[in-house]
Amino acid sequence: MQRVNFRFFRRQACGELILLLAILVAAGCSNSSAGPETVAPPKPLAGKSLVFSCSDERLRAHFEPMVRVWSHETGATATLAAEPMKPGDATDLAILPAAQLGAWADRGDLVLLPFNVREAGNAYHFSSVVPPFRGEAYAGWGNQLFGLPVAFETQVVVYRADRFTDPAAQAEFQ
Repeated sequence: MQRVNFRFFRRQACGELILLLAILVAAGCSNSSAGPETVAPPKPLAGKSLVFSCSDERLRAHFEPMVRVWSHETGATATLAAEPMKPGDATDLAILPAAQLGAWADRGDLVLLPFNVREAGNAYHFSSVVPPFRGEAYAGWGNQLFGLPVAFETQVVVYRADRFTDPAAQAEFQ
């Protein structure tokens, strides 16, 4: 029975592996390319800028990654401001409390919501917004819509099963 020299085998295998890696690195670092040079297509909003105001910290944290992606994909420079929108400032787009919508709309400072946002197939999915929040009471003013509901907080009625089955609570209710 012949004895195998594992040390020699291991040294030879490591040497071959290092040689193979060196060849691959050298081939990858060469200046000759197999394919044509590719140029990224121009960004549709390159050179444009947008100021987006969102004073609510939680919503701003939610929107920040989306604003960065939108900016990268379109080429526009987007600023996400923590200060609330004020009349006459440079804000283009804002998240504001529904209670402030009327004051902004009365001054004529807002643009009407395009009707196609409400159509089926629109990326916003207006039809999936809870019905009470689709109407004037939440996002409109003067029978016209000026905003899109983004987030809302509301009260809900819940019941506690433990209280309904508790004999002391039942006796107290009697």
